[in-house]
This record gives sequence, structure tokens and C-alpha cells, in this order.
Amino acid sequence: MERRARLRGRRTRPLYAQRLGADGAIAAGWDADGFALCRNASEQAQPAITADGSGGVIAAWTDLRNFATSDVDLYANRLGADGPLPTQIRNLAALHHDGQTFLTGTAPATTGYIYRFYRSDSPITSTADLANATMIGSPMDSSWCAERLSQFMGRTYAYCIDSLAAPLDSMQVLFVATPTQNRTVWYAATAQAADAEENVTVTPGDNALAAPVQEFVSRPRPVFQREIRVHDQPTRMYTLWTAAEETSFFPAMSNRPSLPFDCAIRPGYTALDSTSMLVRPATRNLYCLDVIWWTPGHWLMSFDDLLPAVQGSFYFGWHEGFDLTLAHQAPPTGGIVHDYTRQRIVYMLGWARRNFPIDTTRVYAFGYSLAGAAAATLTYAAPEWIAGAQSVSGHYDFSYSTEPVANSSFNPGQYYDLLETELWGSKALNLPTSAGRRVYELTNLSYMSGAMEPVAVPPLVSFDGRQDTAMGWAEKVNYYRAMQYHRQGGTFFWDQHVHNTDLSLMYWLPLIGPSSLWRFATDRSFPALSNCSADQDPGDGTPASGDTLGTINGYVQWDSLLVDQPGGWSTTLRPRDLVSSLGPKPAPDSFTVDVTPRRQQAFHPLPGQTFPWRTMRIDDDAIVQSGVVVADSLGRVTIEAVRVYRGGSLLSIGDESLLGVPGGTASRPARLTLSLARNPVRGAGDAFVSWTHAGEGRVDLLDVTGRRVATLQHGPVAAGTSRVALGSHALRPGLYWVVASDGRDRVTKRVVVLR
Repeated sequence: MERRARLRGRRTRPLYAQRLGADGAIAAGWDADGFALCRNASEQAQPAITADGSGGVIAAWTDLRNFATSDVDLYANRLGADGPLPTQIRNLAALHHDGQTFLTGTAPATTGYIYRFYRSDSPITSTADLANATMIGSPMDSSWCAERLSQFMGRTYAYCIDSLAAPLDSMQVLFVATPTQNRTVWYAATAQAADAEENVTVTPGDNALAAPVQEFVSRPRPVFQREIRVHDQPTRMYTLWTAAEETSFFPAMSNRPSLPFDCAIRPGYTALDSTSMLVRPATRNLYCLDVIWWTPGHWLMSFDDLLPAVQGSFYFGWHEGFDLTLAHQAPPTGGIVHDYTRQRIVYMLGWARRNFPIDTTRVYAFGYSLAGAAAATLTYAAPEWIAGAQSVSGHYDFSYSTEPVANSSFNPGQYYDLLETELWGSKALNLPTSAGRRVYELTNLSYMSGAMEPVAVPPLVSFDGRQDTAMGWAEKVNYYRAMQYHRQGGTFFWDQHVHNTDLSLMYWLPLIGPSSLWRFATDRSFPALSNCSADQDPGDGTPASGDTLGTINGYVQWDSLLVDQPGGWSTTLRPRDLVSSLGPKPAPDSFTVDVTPRRQQAFHPLPGQTFPWRTMRIDDDAIVQSGVVVADSLGRVTIEAVRVYRGGSLLSIGDESLLGVPGGTASRPARLTLSLARNPVRGAGDAFVSWTHAGEGRVDLLDVTGRRVATLQHGPVAAGTSRVALGSHALRPGLYWVVASDGRDRVTKRVVVLR
């Protein structure tokens, strides 16, 4: 082995090595100019080599680059018998699809390297070209590895960069670039060993692309990875690589480009023809597969909030300067907080709606603890996509820091307060966000209930613990009040349970579960309830105030087959008997409640518009209340103190002849009329027939050819309005006709059935 240092004395720059054969000739595989051990401009001295026992050598030298601060340093490099050990990325390749370019290369044989990827509008063929290129990202070791999945499954899994591609090799480096414009570009990649300089050697066709990549801005899609079995059920794994710059199709979802996030999809049971979907965020420290259960038959989508060195972003996001590789750091004092995580979750939900055979009107959210907070937040982030949500031991106001119990986790100086302050800055600063509002406004659902008052926030069912110092209790009381004050939909339960403890204090446990959400749909209105006289008192947030076990709106139920027509709106309200682990909790036989129609499909009052209304007691068809209501400045109509009876109360708002609802003892229809509760119809549907006289009546369902598909009613009828089930849930999608006749008159309505 020749040491070129000898040619330039005891001090030299740079330092080279060369391998010679016994005959003095340059050994095969070695460049004629030798291998550059060190290119640093400082002086290297006292070069020496020794055999490594494997046919190679270890070359060492003293180095003066840090002489001013650390005196003389000792550097070393290892050279193999067959040539220099690789210190650069090799075999760089690019695959562009769906708006992203997947760059892969072979890493050096050892670990601990820093990798950098560069982009240029012209070929990168030299170190000078590399210096003029744009560095676009720096993935760390093991970018090939699906680390979270591997940890969960107890075996190693590698990423796939396309649904048809094989998993990456463990020697590969991966970086995913998301172009912001259509372009033709070249890429190069470099490696830097620990305590060494970046290797800026450029070899076209090896660590630099020999041909350019044609890139197009498009909507990126999560890449299918594999199907695995979890809890003995098939589960599909997808990975989305995020970007730090937004495009016209893809919002920024991280301040570190090419950061991967996994998503789990469990299909619904084909035999049950179940097309509804439950969105289940994983709670803090858990992976998406930890919560891929509890939805027999329904589609299930799960994701998580795991970050490289931090235990999550509270499903919202973090400051633009936040370092994801540090577990702790100083809070920001300026700049912008980005809702990176919220953008990712909404984007993934949109992707699922487009790509799976689900009923997009029946998508629900459910979560426990901070995942409960995520489920609730999703109703505000995507109200048009979420039919309803349930939160168990969640959190609704991240700005709240005055819990009466001193050691509550969100109080000043406590664990969650410190974490959110590092992510978002102090509450006093309340930094601006990329979404327009301040960070502690967007993360305060009490505030957002008012800010979004013109929008119907999807109904939330929550179960909270008065002794829950992790998520807090006093902030819940404020949220309950805000939801009622702003006429938003919600049903709230509380008991004495403590966070992450045994279930003995979770008295409402028999009611917990997503099945209570199935009655909601985004194409179906609902009554937002408030000021129910049957409600218990949550108190003022202090441990000694209020009822220890209680509910707001929990004792009220309504017929989900509401009438929602341009001329009016109607539903039937009834008391709801509850069950707790302490025993039955029956509702009062009668009470009052304020009712505000929300998420209307056809009934859209104008501000100041007036409507007649009335309440009919169903047991005897007696009109017990009536009056005229004026729509408020937002076009909302609220009927206050509606009387609800054990046998049911029919609340009708608007023109009853258009509503097609029963007229009570005070009226009788003047002519045979037929109306539909909903049209088009998805799932179950009903028709209302107003018979003018007692006698024989008949209601038939015909297809477009006039063939009778079903006889819905045939026999004696009484004068008045009756409800007739269409049986539409069992019909094929298409156009049908409902025909009602009473021997004198015949009326027909067209109905469209959707899947």
C-alpha cells in the first residue's frame, strides 16, 4: 500500500491512498489517482496504516481542522481489499407516480450516515453542479424500514414504493419528493459518515441520475403496502409520505419532507353488505393497529399521531420551526403553527371516501382519551363528511389551564401543558396558524362551537369522568354549555371515573360504543337539543359541585326518519330510558326540551321567515302546543320547551299539507295526498299517505316498467295520515313509483333509491 502523504512530506492536503500489487502495478478496482482519504483544506499529518485482519487496512492520520478549539484530532478510514469501502450512495433510481417521485439508492455498508438529496433543473454531473443544486431533504438511517409496523408485529417489514413493487432492501435509502409544479428535473444523492464531511463526489448514473424525471403535480395517494391479519381479521396497510410544501392537490403535512405515516383499513363484511365506516384514531403512544377492532361488519379506518421523537401533536400539528428529532426543545416565541396533523387526517379521510366502496353519508369517528379529542376535533375539521362522533374521556379545550384540581395535566407546568407549549408556544402568545385563526382558538372546541355556529357540527356523544385529572373535568362543563348555547348537537354523559383506571367507576359503560352513532347520516337532519328539563347538573367544574352521575340530552330520543321538506320539518320525540352499571336510569314520563333542526337537507328557512309549528301528543292525537316561530339571523328555527311524553310527541314546523304529517284531532285532509320522508332514499325510507275518509286503501310500489314490485299497504284505513314503510333498504338502486289509491282518487310519487 502506497501512502501519497509521503510524496508531500509530513504535512499534506488532501490525503490519498493507493493499493499496489506485488509487481508494483495498481491493483484491480482502484482508480489511477488513488482514493481520497480526506479532502479537507486543513493540514493532515503523520499518516499511518495497519492491516484490519480481513485483507484490508485502516488508515489513520492527525488532523488540524479543529486546532483552534480542540487541538489536534485523530481521523481514520477503512479500506477493503477489493477497493475502497463505499462511502457514497449508489444506484440512485427514481419512480414518479401519483404526484410524487420515489428516490431510492444503495447505502454504504455501515450505518450512522446522513443522506442528502438534491434537485436541479439541469444535469448534475460534477461537484460544481451539486453545489448549484437545491438540497430538498435528508432522510435518516432505515428510511427503507416500516419501523412502527415492525415494532407492532415483532418482525421486520420494509416499505413498498408502489402497490405492485417488491419491498425495499435493507441497504436502500428512500426519499419521496412531492413536486409543486410540472417540471423536468435531475436528482442526486450524497452520504456523510458520522464525524466526517459530506461526500460530494458525483458519478452520473450512480449517485446522480443520468436521465431526468418528468414530474407532474397530482393528488398523491397512500401506497398499499401489504395485507396482514390483526385480531384474526384481514387488515390492509397503507403509507402516505408527506410534504413540507403544499401543492394545489396536497397540503403541507410536516415541516420535514418525506415523513411517512401509516394507515390501517379493515373492510366491512361482504355478507352483511355493510358500507358504513368508523374512523378510529389511535390514542397517545399507540400505533394505528392497536385500535383496529370493535366494529363487527363495518369498515374501519385507523391512523396514529406518532412522531419521530415526540409522543404526538394532539392530532393538530406543530410550529414550523419544531425539530421532530428532539424529544424536548424551547417553546416558539413567534412564527406560525401549522395544522399538519389535522390536514393529514382530513386528506386521508377524503382518499378513503374516493377509493373504497363505503357509504360516504355514514362515516363516523370514535376515540378514547386524546383519540377522543381527535374524534371530536374531526367533526369541526370535516363537518360535511362526519355523520356523528363519540368521545370517551376526551379533551375539548387545549387553551384551558385552570382546572380546580391542581395536578391536572393541562394546568400550568404539568405534563400536557409543557408538551403543547413546546409544540405551539404559550397560551399568552396564542400564535397564529396556517389555518387563519390562533392556535388556542382552533384547539378550543367551546370557542369553535360559536365560531362555526352557522355550520351544523355533527352530533357528538361524549362520556367523561369528573375525577379525570389527565383530560380534565371543568373544561367539559364549559363545552357542554357552549354546545347548547350555540344550538349544536350533542349528548353528554358523566360519572366518577378516573383516567386509565379500572372500569368500576365508569357507570355509563353499558352505553359506550359506536353503535349509538349508526342512526346519523350526513344526508339526514337531526334535532339539536338544549335546555332539557330532565338534564342533571354537571356543576361548575369543582369536585364538590353538581351531580356525580348525569347526562345532558341523554333522556331524549327521536325518530331518525324525520320529515325534511322545503315547506317544513318534523320529527317524533320520546323519552329514553337509560342503563348504567348501577342499574336502570329511567327517563321521566314527560319533560320539555328546546329543539333546533340542524343539517337540514331541504328545509332552509331565511332569516326573519315565520313558520307555524305545533306539538301533537301521539297517544291521543291531541295538539298540546302550537304557535309561530321566526327564523333567527342565521336562518335557524328553535322551538323552545317542546313537551315530550312517554308515548311520543310529534313536532311539526311549517306547512303541514306539504309536510305530510298527521293532522291530529283538529284537522282532516281535504284530498288524498302522498309525500315522502326523503327523496332520494338511501337505506330505509317512508311515505306518508293522508286518507280523506275511512275505507279501503292501497299503496303499491312500481318499477319503471310499471310492474308491481311490492304492495306496501292494502286494507281498511282510517281518515288521517299514516306512515308506510317503503322497504327501500331491500331494493336495487333505481327509479320507482309509489302509487296510493282509495277507490276515489289515485296519487303517484316518483322515488329514487340509492345504494
